[in-house]
Amino acid sequence: MTGLTAAILLFSPTIGSAWRAPIQDPSDFEVAEPIRLAMTPRLDGELSPEEWDRLSSSGGVQSYLQWEPGWLFAAAEIPAGQDLKVSLDLNGDGWLVGRDNIEVRVRYADGTGQVQLRRLDATDRNGPVWTEAKVIPEIITTAARSTAQGWFFEMKMLDADLPKFEAGRKFGVRMDSVAPDEVEATAFLPRRTALCSLQWDRGSGMIEGFKWGAEYRARSVVPGESIPIRLNMTVPAGSPFGRIQLRTEGDPKIGSANQDLPFPRVDSRQRAMVDYRLDVSTGATTGYRTLLATLVGEGGQTTTLRTSFLVSEPIRFDLTLPENLTSQPGNQVIKGSVRLRSQTTKRVDGVFQIIAPDGWTVIRGSEQKFGIFHPRGTARVGLELVSPPGARGLIPLKLRATVGDKVIEETALLPIR
Repeated sequence: MTGLTAAILLFSPTIGSAWRAPIQDPSDFEVAEPIRLAMTPRLDGELSPEEWDRLSSSGGVQSYLQWEPGWLFAAAEIPAGQDLKVSLDLNGDGWLVGRDNIEVRVRYADGTGQVQLRRLDATDRNGPVWTEAKVIPEIITTAARSTAQGWFFEMKMLDADLPKFEAGRKFGVRMDSVAPDEVEATAFLPRRTALCSLQWDRGSGMIEGFKWGAEYRARSVVPGESIPIRLNMTVPAGSPFGRIQLRTEGDPKIGSANQDLPFPRVDSRQRAMVDYRLDVSTGATTGYRTLLATLVGEGGQTTTLRTSFLVSEPIRFDLTLPENLTSQPGNQVIKGSVRLRSQTTKRVDGVFQIIAPDGWTVIRGSEQKFGIFHPRGTARVGLELVSPPGARGLIPLKLRATVGDKVIEETALLPIR
């Protein structure tokens, strides 16, 4: 079996093997940093430098976790002969509370990570039960590859049918390696997940009294253009910092220069600021990246500040369609709109198209001209689609904007339950 099976799947002991004790999670899951940054990895089964943000070395695996709006990204290095178990308490209110608790179990076979999914329903505190996850299978995309020590797994999860992955979201997580023949004996067993928070900015090693924030005119930039990023800091009296070093992380093709500067002057209100000009090369790949600022003290101690920004296509699409659509025996008319958001300071003229799968009809939204005259302005296009009878699942809708000789495409997924 390959791919995602949205059902209750309990692993039975391998025939002929010794029975193992039921899995329990009595230990704490220690995380390197509870604040998780917006960073876009490339799902190719490779652990590339600065691609993943380490989460933990607990649970018998090296695990990683990050996000971007609408998506959660997870990865792990798993020992040979072991499965991976990811536990997500999506409301962060405790593993044995509510029905927001999802288990993703992964086995490496035939060069792929074979994923099985189930939900723990603890709405009855006296009788938690494992149930079908009841999510659309295509919300999870994976990549996996064998390594010298075992195997490496990458996953991205769309928030369709789940709480939104957005800045400020708090949830519990743990990742464990488990033997393939181990099974859960009962839904009553507790799991100690680590509470994490999705944020744009993160500081580490900060001294008492130090505060900071990142200031943007816009948190996105198009390849070939620039944006300023200002770091505002409140520094305790007698600042221990001598220098500040700044560089971008994630994509070596971003092109912005590294800087090593004397720490700025602290004013009478203990405030200091640093301005960084982010110049993005035309060859940079799109996605969320981070700016790293390292504050170096006279004694060599360091404080690190990280802030996420988006390297974007010139146009981004905000699609608005009805929520909670359900499959119908006949055709279904679906109306909505898409807002085209310019990410550049230049005027943008182009043609918009929405391309639906075979069997669908596009009544409004095909070959629609648009113009965006103001820097980082918007244009709205009305949409009307007709589904074939019985359409269900995650319906891929290709959004395309043609600007001059450049074609910008994004695939949106419309859930029909």
